[in-house]
Amino acid sequence: LTPHGKLALLLPAARESEAISLAATHQFWPEEIVTVKQTPAHAGFRVMLLLRREKIQVTETTLIIREGTGYSNLFQDLMDDYYL
Repeated sequence: LTPHGKLALLLPAARESEAISLAATHQFWPEEIVTVKQTPAHAGFRVMLLLRREKIQVTETTLIIREGTGYSNLFQDLMDDYYL
């Protein structure tokens, strides 16, 4: 990894704290944390971490897959290139 490179991870949500702590021991710091939820009512089941070598302000967001009877607009936009 180059000095300005970034490390992206997709993990079970229950491992978020452990992964961030382990990354810090190797001088990687979160740039972005995205919690993935099935629906707004569900707890997060996945977490996406974007890590880098320098400490900066962390951006935290939530990605909800389903809203109402269909996929959320954000999820559809993210997956658009993968569906016909």
